[in-house]
Amino acid sequence: MKSRIKVKFTDMWQSFSPFGYGLARYLEEVFPIEYSKNPDFLFFSISNYDHLNYNCQKIFITHEAAYPDFRWCDYAVTFAPDINTPRHLQLPNFAVTIGYRTMERLAVQHREVTREDLEEKNLFAAYLASNGKAKVREEIVDKLSEYKEVTCGGRHRNNIGRIIPPADNLDFLGSAKFVVSCENSIAPGYVTEKIAFALLSNSIPIYWGDAFVNEIFNPKRFINATHFGSINELCEYVKKVDQDDDLYMDILSQPCFHTDTVPDCLRKEALFDFFDGVFSGKLKSAERPILSDELYGDIKGKHRRVIRAPMSDVEANAFKSSRDDYFERRLLETEHSEVLTSIMRRLHDERQ
Repeated sequence: MKSRIKVKFTDMWQSFSPFGYGLARYLEEVFPIEYSKNPDFLFFSISNYDHLNYNCQKIFITHEAAYPDFRWCDYAVTFAPDINTPRHLQLPNFAVTIGYRTMERLAVQHREVTREDLEEKNLFAAYLASNGKAKVREEIVDKLSEYKEVTCGGRHRNNIGRIIPPADNLDFLGSAKFVVSCENSIAPGYVTEKIAFALLSNSIPIYWGDAFVNEIFNPKRFINATHFGSINELCEYVKKVDQDDDLYMDILSQPCFHTDTVPDCLRKEALFDFFDGVFSGKLKSAERPILSDELYGDIKGKHRRVIRAPMSDVEANAFKSSRDDYFERRLLETEHSEVLTSIMRRLHDERQ
């Protein structure tokens, strides 16, 4: 009988439970996971600092725009591309939140598209959002609304008199010809479930986000806002597609992926292979984080940014090319703490 693998999740989002978390469910399929207060492997994210209380192998995991830093963790699972270490797994979050079986469905979905799919759509564009903090996304919705109504079923900008529950998201999005599926921000490799849900609903996504989206999804299957010189140009093209059924159907019938094959980063086998290396010890662990237990105690709970998004190689390069601007902004975030300022400067100097 295989020995149990003791794990714990901490610093996750509010109301998090491993029993409802996609990644944990998949790991339980093949590994003898045991949730423990004294873990051998600690999964931690960006919401707090509890991970500082544990001295075990640590796996940084995030679905947000934060990079791993292997001075703080032994392994990492993030959206970020081009991190050249076997101790990192690039995993767009929607693979586990939507499900790997669904990724296989997306790969062949275009084969079943018919004119009836268009005839059943009674809305111009659908939009689901809980906040209005994404400036570009808001500008796109505003401009599209000058042409035709954008039906908003989320808490933000709601104009249908009710909130669409998660179980009905695909039906709601699928009733529209277009889905506004823009990211909140752009970061290298940051592609979330927004475009995946729009594709699953058999609608055409209007997407704004990082160029990495083109490495995952077929750019002929969605409208990429970043390919236009202005929001006006984007909306003029959306109007053109809306008024030309043949053009609309040509886009809708394209494969979601570049071929009928799911990309490697969205395959369940990649997840299992990575964690087999983690749990078995085949992957080399990092050295312990460079901060001592004493310094951990000094910074614990005082500075969110240091712990939430430690410097990656990408950020370190940004320091070198734009040191005064970028690094000084980071120093301001330390809120004039002498301990934190000293630590930040030392970390920066050691990168040079």
